[in-house]
Amino acid sequence: MNRRDTILAIALVALGLNSLYLGARADAGLFYFLNVGLHVLLGLAAAPVLAARAHHRWGDLPPLGRAAALAAGVGALLGLALLVTGTTRPFRTLLYAHIAFLAVGAALALVALRASGPLSGRARRW
Repeated sequence: MNRRDTILAIALVALGLNSLYLGARADAGLFYFLNVGLHVLLGLAAAPVLAARAHHRWGDLPPLGRAAALAAGVGALLGLALLVTGTTRPFRTLLYAHIAFLAVGAALALVALRASGPLSGRARRW
């Protein structure tokens, strides 16, 4: 794993942990709102990198990997929409769709990586 892959992996783990925190808490405090900002920044940084990788390696991705990329892409687009609309009650469905698509995308990506084997060439190319 090169340095860029390591940074991306750390950013994705941080985004996942941040997402879990945001889902578990809904405080109106400063720390919560700082985490919302961090979530937006991490999402805006990770999404284009992942989209470019998926586009570049589309032919090498297994079907589950493609499904993961599509689901995560829809989730990322919904995240962009949430930047415009916010997450107030009228847009709660949009928020839940964002969460669902990205959760499905992450789960499919993990299953695809596991199925391709940790030492296989296909897993390393991801």
